[in-house]
Amino acid sequence: MLTKFLLTVYLAGTLTTAALVKKVEKTAEFDDIPATQAAVQPLGAYEGLKYTGFVVVNQKLPIIGGQVAGINPNSAPNAAAFDPRSTVLNGPPSITPDGNTVAFTAKSFYFGCVLPEANAITSTPTSCTVTVTGRSYFKVGPKAEEIQQSFEFTPKLGALKQEMVVAKLTSFALVDQITFDVQPSGIALLTDNYNYYLHGKNL
Repeated sequence: MLTKFLLTVYLAGTLTTAALVKKVEKTAEFDDIPATQAAVQPLGAYEGLKYTGFVVVNQKLPIIGGQVAGINPNSAPNAAAFDPRSTVLNGPPSITPDGNTVAFTAKSFYFGCVLPEANAITSTPTSCTVTVTGRSYFKVGPKAEEIQQSFEFTPKLGALKQEMVVAKLTSFALVDQITFDVQPSGIALLTDNYNYYLHGKNL
């Protein structure tokens, strides 16, 4: 009986590992997504991942008086963002596998923080701390431990427009979810150029 149990566990582990063998590198820039000026446009599924709680922000839409954005997207014109309003409408910010993706390895992304909202006509860069938490695809045993890293954004004094800074994720291999927390609360986070690997059998 024990032998049969161990064989079942071994085969399950083999199948799980096989599903992760193939990997495809991606960089999500979001610039091919048609965007509106409304900060309620959910991002959703994009390039093998599902972005919950994120909205599409376009910094170059023709609007009355022009838009004075506090943060430049790392690749113009779009960014993926969330703020208190979008979180209420679309849920807490997280990234999970989509479609044939089984797990992913997150490598880096660019970010910056603004007030008052992600898609405000005029926004001001502000200091923030972003904490990213990853959940391992392997949910049994010690590999199920969460991975966590924090990153700082500090705008230059007196500058009305800021470039994004890079966040390099060092231990986020084979995760099936990452979540974001921004402090202080009540501000908007703009992100761009996520670099990652997709893992799955039929990518």
